[in-house]
Amino acid sequence: MRILLWHGYLLAGTGSNVYTRALAREWSRAGHEVVVFSQEPHPEAYDLGGAETVRPAIGGVLPVFVVDRYEGLEARRLQELTREQRERYVAANAAAVRERLPADLVFANHVLPGGAVAFEVGGRYAVKVHGSELEYAMRGNDELVAWGRTALARAEAVFVGSAHIREVLEDVVGHVDRVHEVPPGVDVDEFRPRPRDEAFAGLLEEARRDAPNPGNARERLPDEGNAARFEAFLAGDEPTVVYFGKLLYNKGVHVLLEALRGLDARAVIVGFGDYRRELEAAAPERTLFTGPLEHRHLVHLLPLADVAVVPSIFPEAFGMVAAEAAASGRPALVARHSGLAEVARGLEAEYPERHAGLAGFATGDVDDLRAKLRALLALPPEERRELGAAARRAAVAHWSWASVAKRLLAPFLALALLASSCGGKRSVLDQGVTFGVLRTVHVIGAHEARRDVRSASRMWQTELRKRARETPRQRFDNLDPTVLRRRLEAAARRYRFEVVSFRLLRPRRLAPRIVVRTKHYLQLAHAAPSILRGIDPKARTDDDRTGWRYEGFYFEADDEHGAPFLLAFNFWRGPHAGGGQWARSDPLFPFARL
Repeated sequence: MRILLWHGYLLAGTGSNVYTRALAREWSRAGHEVVVFSQEPHPEAYDLGGAETVRPAIGGVLPVFVVDRYEGLEARRLQELTREQRERYVAANAAAVRERLPADLVFANHVLPGGAVAFEVGGRYAVKVHGSELEYAMRGNDELVAWGRTALARAEAVFVGSAHIREVLEDVVGHVDRVHEVPPGVDVDEFRPRPRDEAFAGLLEEARRDAPNPGNARERLPDEGNAARFEAFLAGDEPTVVYFGKLLYNKGVHVLLEALRGLDARAVIVGFGDYRRELEAAAPERTLFTGPLEHRHLVHLLPLADVAVVPSIFPEAFGMVAAEAAASGRPALVARHSGLAEVARGLEAEYPERHAGLAGFATGDVDDLRAKLRALLALPPEERRELGAAARRAAVAHWSWASVAKRLLAPFLALALLASSCGGKRSVLDQGVTFGVLRTVHVIGAHEARRDVRSASRMWQTELRKRARETPRQRFDNLDPTVLRRRLEAAARRYRFEVVSFRLLRPRRLAPRIVVRTKHYLQLAHAAPSILRGIDPKARTDDDRTGWRYEGFYFEADDEHGAPFLLAFNFWRGPHAGGGQWARSDPLFPFARL
């Protein structure tokens, strides 16, 4: 594929910058032709896998969500620009992108202004929602919300990094079709466990290569003299806590600094931002501020840490910092909210059960953070190594950039497969399902599909009855059956399927079992998450295990011959939620396969 990858900012530093750089590298390595559009003045400094780079001429004003300093540009908050200024910026970027057409896909970062740029370019495009544009610029601004809604309406895919950001998107913009959840990634080859002596030597070597920064006048460069400071501060194998990210109030670094008081630990605080002076004044002894560091530093610093903390008190799309620490074989401790909570759950799934609670802490709770830090730092060396190995497994399994890059293109490659099937090639029903590290492909015929789904249906009903006996008092606020039926019929009209079975099981409360039929396989597969959110809704709660209307839900989709091609089910009664999905081929899975 020829992919035009648009990003309005730099290629280092914050999450979306790293995200863009990683996608360019992985797509290029996979054989795609990639052109990267950004305001990075030195793209040659980064490994983009050979991708072409373009710096659009934007006239000097750069729309941002949080004001930072950009060399040669005037950074102004998106919502503070006049309509004329916004339109001029979009037109300039769209013109630069059009010059590189034709392309198979324009992939734009941020609903605004990226989605608007892609909309203006025309053709096939996708939008990656990062979250900062929603929370810092669009929320509560009717004009920007309307602009963003228009930009998303024609996108062939809208990507979010977590269920939290999917909820924020719909809360800010309203319902959006064709939304896919694909978490961000981490370079698991660069971020890896390293022996302490090797990591220490590597960090000092990288720090000695830093550009001069007299008086730390340039906040986007590492502090002057870091090499000597690291050598003195990190000498000796003592308990070490690391934070890296922006130094803003919303990032909660002040919570971490307060929690460190009374602990026998030193702390390294990495980053830049307008709250640095206040944080330095509040920091306990044995705290080192370094200014921003690059990945070349961090791959060596993280293996020297005992814990990496992500204390943000504001919603985050995803905990990239935590994923990088985990890939380095170091436990991450995150505030348990928004996208960070999803990272915590990914870590807890790999942690030994006795340590499962050590991946997260209550947001803004100094005492809880201090208690979790104390527990982690008190672990015997063998248990700490065990926890680090578990964190590494979680990162490799869920957050490698190669798998993320592949999953982002899956909707478009699936559409290509469908188009090719019209010319006599295999139907999407016969593309098969891949399994295991060798990516073995297994083609599922109609007979096997019916057998698989019958087995899953029996298992689901057995599990419902079992849970009803074990936890009979748990309550579920069921939708009125007429409301459920009405929503299902509306979805059927919108997504072109017919309802062939509608049953309301009652293990204790209601548990709908729904079977639909369609010949529009991919359309239904892509719409399934939206359909299920409408007919199987969830109240807003602190986690994804509570707030559901039904104790269980079963949704099956069959082809026009009555052979199943998609299944999603769940059961929420009891202390341990469960569920699953099945599909006849990879492009038909309704949710990401981790």
